[in-house]
Amino acid sequence: MFTPAKINLVRRVVGCRPDGFHDLENVFVPLWSLGDDVELLPASGDGLELQVVGADDLPAGENNLCVRAAKAFATATRLQPQVDIRLTKRIPLSAGLGGGSSDAAAVLILLNQHCHYPLSPLEMQGLAADLGSDVPFFLEPQPALGLGKGDILTPLPLPTNFALILVTPLFPVPVAWAFQQWTPAPEQKPSLDAFLTALHSADIQALASSLRN
Repeated sequence: MFTPAKINLVRRVVGCRPDGFHDLENVFVPLWSLGDDVELLPASGDGLELQVVGADDLPAGENNLCVRAAKAFATATRLQPQVDIRLTKRIPLSAGLGGGSSDAAAVLILLNQHCHYPLSPLEMQGLAADLGSDVPFFLEPQPALGLGKGDILTPLPLPTNFALILVTPLFPVPVAWAFQQWTPAPEQKPSLDAFLTALHSADIQALASSLRN
């Protein structure tokens, strides 16, 4: 299963939450030209094995989101699918492109299919949100406004007559570290409303000037 990357055309931190997360305003867009592949294989032995191709420094144990997703699925359904997972990585690590979240969502989707859909779409959303704030977006990746932790999603119409050039740094930027650097600041302009207005009018120049991350 192909698992797309994503970008945030807008990501604004609105404030801190009592649960330790941040309230966000996100505009998610999937990138169908960049992604990983996740595949279920017959189990090679006792217990789940994750095979990682293309990222030697990516942990394949309990801290990997694919493994966590598989274990969360097993706990939620009380099923033990006899499968291994093969993950082929192409999305850069710790680049804010949602690679781990996309892979985790794919594991949930594939396991739910494999086990003949024991979980409803609503249950899948809840399980995904427990794994990470971006994971619900990847269950049905489409341009969306994400509020709350980023998991309250509303589809957004996006104009299609523009291209994106994606440049990633040569160093990783872990998400947890990035959020730890955030401090409250005065309201920043342009606002999310300005972006949405430009979006609905398909004003590419106004869209470009209202991007914020």
